[in-house]
Amino acid sequence: SDGPTLLALLREGTHLRPGERAVLHATGIDRTVREQAEAILALAMVLHVERALLVPQLAVSAFLVEEDKVARVPCWDILGIRRVPLQSEPVPLALGVRDWRYRSVLEWLSEPESSEAESEAELQAKVLDRSLFMAAVARALRDISRPERLPGNPLLASRVVLRVAGSAATEAQRIRALRHLLERAIAELGLRPQYRRWQLVAESAYLRPTESQERMAERLGIPFSSYRRYLRAATEWIGEYLWQSEISGSDGATVGGHVVDGSLETGA
Repeated sequence: SDGPTLLALLREGTHLRPGERAVLHATGIDRTVREQAEAILALAMVLHVERALLVPQLAVSAFLVEEDKVARVPCWDILGIRRVPLQSEPVPLALGVRDWRYRSVLEWLSEPESSEAESEAELQAKVLDRSLFMAAVARALRDISRPERLPGNPLLASRVVLRVAGSAATEAQRIRALRHLLERAIAELGLRPQYRRWQLVAESAYLRPTESQERMAERLGIPFSSYRRYLRAATEWIGEYLWQSEISGSDGATVGGHVVDGSLETGA
């Protein structure tokens, strides 16, 4: 009866972020056909997958059913749907969630037996909202020239990094992917004449921090106050650039009108 409250619960339960798409399948089961609950839910799941295939850049599939109508849903195991606690009132509801952020519906259909439960559970705990994502970008930029400081950065579990490194990538491979993306984002600044100074400042502060920022500002012929302002603006731009790639589900960043290949060489 309380739509906004239920919607908030569903957003929290699915870890859905602004700009992401989800398909929700709510199944009602009449008391007279309760013994057929499993068959009804299996049919709902099949219909859901058909619908999900038509939704571009789908992040999450969600299934909602009254808790007292079904103790366990064996058919959910086929799709790798996990139960999520949902504190709903007055009717207790069961919520099942299938995360497609790291492996699309088509990828799952082509290789449904591939094991991904552990990595998905690990990554699910690190889903970032926009503010945390932007803070993680700023931290990663400060550490990009010292990769030994990058382990543990929340961006290593982000969609944009995993699209480049691969869902089964090691931490070292994800670190290389993260550095690759940050360098590409800084390069993207230079393709816009109005941001050229931002790029020069970002390169000096993040990619080649060989001396103090005061000295680097002096070498660039920029007042230190302007240097700091340009650096802050460049950092925010890079964060927004990567965030848009994170929520759009695109396969690569666009640089100069061309899509950047997300693959990395082993020695990168």
